[in-house]
Amino acid sequence: MTLDPASPVIIGVGQVTNRQAAPENIVDAIELMVRALERAADDAGTRDALACIDRLVVTQGQWRWPNPAALVADRVGAPRASTVFAMACGSTPQLLVHDAARRVERGDAQVVALCGGEWVHGRARLRALGRPLPVTVQTVGRPDEHFGHNREWESELERSRGFGQPLDIYGLFESALRQRLGEDVETNRQACSDLMSGLSGVAARHPYAWSPVRYAPAEIRDVGPGNRMVTFPYTKRMVSNWNVDMASALLITTVATASRLGVPTDRWVFPLGGADADDACFFSELERLDDSPAMRATTSAAYAATGHGPDDVDLFDLYSCFPSAIRIEAEAAGIGLDRPLTVTGGMPYFGGPMANYMGHAIATMVDELRARPGAVGCCVGNGGYLNKLSVGLYSTTPPPDGLRVADVSDAVRDVGHRAVAATHDGRAGIEAATVLHGRDGPARAIATGLTDRGARVLAWSTDDDVMARLMTDEWVGGTIDIAADGRIRSLR
Repeated sequence: MTLDPASPVIIGVGQVTNRQAAPENIVDAIELMVRALERAADDAGTRDALACIDRLVVTQGQWRWPNPAALVADRVGAPRASTVFAMACGSTPQLLVHDAARRVERGDAQVVALCGGEWVHGRARLRALGRPLPVTVQTVGRPDEHFGHNREWESELERSRGFGQPLDIYGLFESALRQRLGEDVETNRQACSDLMSGLSGVAARHPYAWSPVRYAPAEIRDVGPGNRMVTFPYTKRMVSNWNVDMASALLITTVATASRLGVPTDRWVFPLGGADADDACFFSELERLDDSPAMRATTSAAYAATGHGPDDVDLFDLYSCFPSAIRIEAEAAGIGLDRPLTVTGGMPYFGGPMANYMGHAIATMVDELRARPGAVGCCVGNGGYLNKLSVGLYSTTPPPDGLRVADVSDAVRDVGHRAVAATHDGRAGIEAATVLHGRDGPARAIATGLTDRGARVLAWSTDDDVMARLMTDEWVGGTIDIAADGRIRSLR
């Protein structure tokens, strides 16, 4: 095959995981990203690639630098790089690959570097020890560009009734999915544990995993020291671990530039294309909580854009923040849970560095595909509540018809949304329910219900009996009676 010189190609990837317990070895996220980007250049076989970077993007993390890309560019010797600050979202790194690939293909950029990093664990450790933080100083400066948009993920009503964290919402999704699949409470807990145990086995073999331990299902399911219940039925070992010090970097350019830089062809991995979608709604407005029509539409569009179906894909990495997300994504992707679902080991075990997990997933996918020439990999990015999505396919074999990326945002917004009955007083059918836990045990029950007219209600309770019943028996599909402020009066 004759390669189009403008074809986008990933030439280098780098990852860093800093598990150092010694305080003197803890470094900040800028240093971690610098190391990851230098590793990406070494992975490509040439540090000359760094000087050629003319667009450097950093995904927002849990830190306060106004223009982190400028700090990274200065450190790696990329003086010509325009600086981009990408807004935090789980799907952002995959969106950025699509954006970078199209830019280099058009000739708007020569070499694009995509970086992300966190140092939550090390920062907390130093503070606990009363040690100074080794923070790179940047007092002023704005990036040349912002990528993406800041948005509110929770409505005022959701926050006021205690529906404020992803952990809580995905716990609701789990209960709705459980009921649809016909699982009882204990069967569902076991299914989640079995699923996550398989992921941990992959993390145990990954050189950059934060927790490279294979957990047996019982070690994930059973509550005990180091594994408390966080949101029923999820224990700590079932959910994303953002308390990590990690960074990743990708270098994207064209076939022509890769050849000019002397990057060996066995390092080349091509973005084949994919699909993106933004269903700009709150979780309470989603049509369903046990499925994601938006994810189905995005995955289907990615398959259509690249000419590959699920049976053509050799390797998947599904966004793995919580079990319900994985199970819903797998259904949307048209694959069973008996297939390998991750190349990293997933966010609870490999590590879940907030908005940059997908940066690590894509970097790992590149390494895996190099070891399997001709294989096809698929990375599924999920932001928010299965409503800001990006799916990308990759291979060492270039796409025969060129890069194709679909945007199906308009289509998913037309799927339909629920009205929310903010002051409903009376009965509703229970759609989903979970119990939020603190370190001392159950703290608050939350539930959603549907009125006779199909509007969604948001309910809550701190009653011990209500919380105990929701964790023992299956109430999804039953009836709830609530006051106008959402307080649960009774379960029936």
